[in-house]
Amino acid sequence: MKQVPLLSVKGLSVEFPGLPLQAVRRVSFDVHENECMGLVGESGSGKTVTALAILGLLDPSARITSGEIFFAGEDLRTLPETRRQKIRGHQLAMVFQEPLTAFNPVLSVGEQLSEPLLYHRGLSPWEARQEVLSLLEAVHMPRPRQVFQAFPHQLSGGMRQKAMIAMALSCKPKLLIADEPTSALDVTVQAEILSLLASLRRQFDLSVLFISHDLGIVSRHCSRVAVLRQGEIVEQGKTQTVFSKPRHPYTRALLEAVLR
Repeated sequence: MKQVPLLSVKGLSVEFPGLPLQAVRRVSFDVHENECMGLVGESGSGKTVTALAILGLLDPSARITSGEIFFAGEDLRTLPETRRQKIRGHQLAMVFQEPLTAFNPVLSVGEQLSEPLLYHRGLSPWEARQEVLSLLEAVHMPRPRQVFQAFPHQLSGGMRQKAMIAMALSCKPKLLIADEPTSALDVTVQAEILSLLASLRRQFDLSVLFISHDLGIVSRHCSRVAVLRQGEIVEQGKTQTVFSKPRHPYTRALLEAVLR
């Protein structure tokens, strides 16, 4: 019996007014349960636009011109916004590349991590605080109680990324979209965050759509990969196969650049 994907993107195209080319063109891929799927490509290839389209967080000027986005059997494009808001952050969450821009600078970390627990899970403020402290411990955050009271700018880059991961996991999502989650971090912190994500995947039975320009990271952490070039997927399949026997010249060029 064929497995039904948790996330299925079919023929997705996105355009911005004034641009001669579509930012994303006829993109199709699936993410299955308990799978880590990689989406790779250079900066500007359409990776983040694809992720934001899935979440329904595109800039108001952007327009989806075609395609379907199914998540857990529901067509996200046709759902009422109230239903999409329930899914977003609850069953479907995202970790952004630079969490400092994703956090509200005037609210404490604890307040912001508590919000989805109050909204989606209906916890009391005291229950939400205890859950947040547990989540901060789960992501190996040092001094969780001090971090709860701190403001985002008072944390290091690695600590902010851990806080963002804790927020994404707060409502026990089925799918986590990780958009370049380590590119703004130094090498040692990168390794810690990647190890943490791998551990949390097993602990929470997470599916992950891992967006990156780093083929080395994708080769180690993703079972399948799709290669995006100028808004189009040029090649996809099992990571080991795509990287050992690339069919498309662009994939070969990316791999040769890494080897050099």
